Amino acid sequence: MKSAEDSHKQHGYWQEKPLWCQPWSIIFTGLLIIITTFTLFHNIIIESLVSIFTIAWWYLFLFIAPQAFDEIIQGRIEE
Repeated sequence: MKSAEDSHKQHGYWQEKPLWCQPWSIIFTGLLIIITTFTLFHNIIIESLVSIFTIAWWYLFLFIAPQAFDEIIQGRIEE
């Protein structure tokens, strides 16, 4: 019989997400937004603001969300 921890390892955070919410699509979209903004505006201030927002978005969805998911699953396993 599989344990809850084994099941979690097989069905982790990224396996639960649709194609448009995978790490590669998040990174690609962020880079596309940064490049498009620079190409359209040629303004370092706008580019900096967009870059800061994009990096914060990456950090939230690529690091914080998976870690929170793992902590929730770990808490359920321990119960």
